[in-house]
Amino acid sequence: MKTLLNIFALIAVVGSSFIIWAILGTPKVNDITGCVVTHTYKIKLCAKNENYVNLQKINTIFKNLVIISEDASFYSHRGFDFAELKNSFSSNMSTKRIARGGSTITQQLAKNVFLPFDKTLTRKIREAILANNIEHILTKDQILEKYLNVIEFGPNIYGITAAAKFYFSKRPADLNLLESAFLTYLIPNPKVYHRVYTNKKLTPYSRFRILALCYRMYRFQKILLGQYYAAREYVDQFPWKDLTAWQNNNLNGILTITDPDYSDMPSQPSSDEPIPEFDSTVDYVEPSLDELDIPDDAFDY
Repeated sequence: MKTLLNIFALIAVVGSSFIIWAILGTPKVNDITGCVVTHTYKIKLCAKNENYVNLQKINTIFKNLVIISEDASFYSHRGFDFAELKNSFSSNMSTKRIARGGSTITQQLAKNVFLPFDKTLTRKIREAILANNIEHILTKDQILEKYLNVIEFGPNIYGITAAAKFYFSKRPADLNLLESAFLTYLIPNPKVYHRVYTNKKLTPYSRFRILALCYRMYRFQKILLGQYYAAREYVDQFPWKDLTAWQNNNLNGILTITDPDYSDMPSQPSSDEPIPEFDSTVDYVEPSLDELDIPDDAFDY
């Protein structure tokens, strides 16, 4: 019995020492309020940079897509979402692959700015500490703005301004629904997923994910059903450089046409409109693979 207690005591001491070491090695976050150079890619995150864009000048559809996709509880948690972490673990276990991550937008910002990308327990502890500290320094809108200006969208493509220009020759304010969904689709694995743009052809998986993101926007009531139908109609014209002004307006919910699914469409949300808080408990069902005509090998890419 005494030996067992000694073992538990040793484990407690070692565990505590490890956590203290991780805490002591955590970077300070004060610099994030001004200009800071990111740890891994040495990108200067600064509001004075040419490519830095204010949150109000980013298309509302894109901002909503990122929140819905990456962190639906962003406006309600304090940097760490235990419920999403649990859901992520369950989802990954059931699919036997990394189907979803558990990091919040704040954690991703902390990782992108301050930490190496190694997958270690030490980094995860520091990531959680940094996320908590960032939440006490920046507002939610400031966190989202910096996140969208620093994340990677492909090899050497950092921030939404560079991404919108590289892929679609547009400003962030001018992105349509499909373009926004494509850029959101890139975020989890930009170095791999950007290849569909190089090949100028969507893979079955990328097509499925883009339409699933659009469908999720409809289920969260952030777009109208007609906009989702427009996305389904135009998705195979990727990379959408030849869409007419009419088609772009259709995707952004601007036109009113005779089809009942498109009737009474409001204007595109104003770029100054505040981003709503999302309810991560909303019960929605994404389209099935059969509904979106996706073959069995859709996830092989």
